[in-house]
Amino acid sequence: MNEQRNRRRLSQRQRRQNMSNSARDHLLAARRNQETPETIEQRNVRHQRYLQRYNSIEGTSTINFAKYNTTASRLTHIRQIARSRSSEMEGTN
Repeated sequence: MNEQRNRRRLSQRQRRQNMSNSARDHLLAARRNQETPETIEQRNVRHQRYLQRYNSIEGTSTINFAKYNTTASRLTHIRQIARSRSSEMEGTN
């Protein structure tokens, strides 16, 4: 009986180690919520920390992070810059 429980525990630990960080965070958050449901204030504080962590990465602001998060929108942004630069170059020639 004890051996079975230990084996099961080990497999859960292995499963957790094989997960990506975000999946593990989701799992732990769900477990935390079951034990003590998170209040709205706590959630807001946690979300603010999350935003601060992303804003500290290479000084990106939340607006830019949200706006150019997808590859497609980032590509269109780069194309816009390229277009404006090429038109500037044509103007100087």
